[in-house]
Amino acid sequence: GSEMENVLKPLPLRPPNPNISALIKTSRWSLLLLGAIYGRLRHNSFMKSEPDIVEREEKLKKQKKDFINHVLANRTVDEEYELAEIMGVTPKVAREDHPLLKARPGGYNAPFRAVWPY
Repeated sequence: GSEMENVLKPLPLRPPNPNISALIKTSRWSLLLLGAIYGRLRHNSFMKSEPDIVEREEKLKKQKKDFINHVLANRTVDEEYELAEIMGVTPKVAREDHPLLKARPGGYNAPFRAVWPY
């Protein structure tokens, strides 16, 4: 009953303090930028010292690119055929013979699998 309602009731939030000193604001932004720079430098050092990471990232980039191309091709083809149906036009090419779909490795009926490690 009422005890559960009290537990679930959100606490009132105070408005943010508008009087934060310039030193604190500058420090926050400086540390944020330094953290981003440090992260990038650390990433680059790992990429140089670990060739298997580079190989894995290249493989993932290719998988992602293939997946995006697959999704875009299917969406484009589906939109074309849906528009043709709405307009009452008979397509010259059957959907499964469409060149965008034929360009897919293994053809239109090939299973597409993107395996993400995370």
